[in-house]
Order: sequence, then structure tokens, then C-alpha cells
Amino acid sequence: MSGSYTYKVEGFDRLDRQLARIAKPSTEAKRAALKAGAEIVADEMRRLAPVRSGTLRDSINVRVIGMGAAAKQVDVRGTTVLIGPRQGGKKDPFYAHMVEFGTVRAAAHPFMRPAWDAKRDDAEKVVASSLTDAMLKDLHRGT
Repeated sequence: MSGSYTYKVEGFDRLDRQLARIAKPSTEAKRAALKAGAEIVADEMRRLAPVRSGTLRDSINVRVIGMGAAAKQVDVRGTTVLIGPRQGGKKDPFYAHMVEFGTVRAAAHPFMRPAWDAKRDDAEKVVASSLTDAMLKDLHRGT
């Protein structure tokens, strides 16, 4: 039963391309996934924010910024998501940090950190799920 056998296997080049893409979701997919996760935390911040006029609660937003813009604000090496009261403009709740941490004359009413603590795991799951879905969609597209 000695003899030689020859097998021809095709399709590895396509598989190699697909596997390379699995590790590299598009920038759009990353930004969308991060924003989806951040919105969960932002919703909780809005829910927990103390309301007098509603300006603070209504100012809470999510911004996804790239490396260039982020470097001006924080030391990062990739995409950054900012969650919290917007800064600047007519309805800038300049007092947000005073509400969160308190002052000499006013007690703290934390809403940002408790929102992060409560929804962090949910946000991480949404980001992971969104990225997985995006990568699988690319993989099934076969490009």
C-alpha cells in the first residue's frame, strides 16, 4: 500500500485575506461601536443628573474623536470617546464639576462616576458585540 498521493487545496489566499480583516475592523465600525457603548453610559448620566433647569442633563453628549483632536485634550494613542456635559457655547453647564464633586458651600451630587460604574460592563458588551457583528458582516461579504 505504498504510493504517493497528491492533494490540491485552493482558496487559502481568500481565507488569508478574510482572516486579516477580522483583526482590522474599519475605522467607521470602531467609531460606531464606541459611540454605541458610550451612549449607554451617557443615558445613565442623564438619568442620574440632578435637574433644576435641565441644562446640565440636556448637555450630556457623546463625542468620538480621533488621535489628532484627542491629543489636544488627553494623552491617547487611538480613538477617544468623550462622555459628559458639552463645553462651550451658550448653554455650557460650566458648573458640572461642582455638581459632581461638590464645593465648600454645596454637597456633591455625583452622577458621572456612578453612571460609569453602573453601565461600564454593559457598554463593553455593546462595543464587543458591535465590532464582532461588523467583522462578521465583512467576512460574509467576502472582500
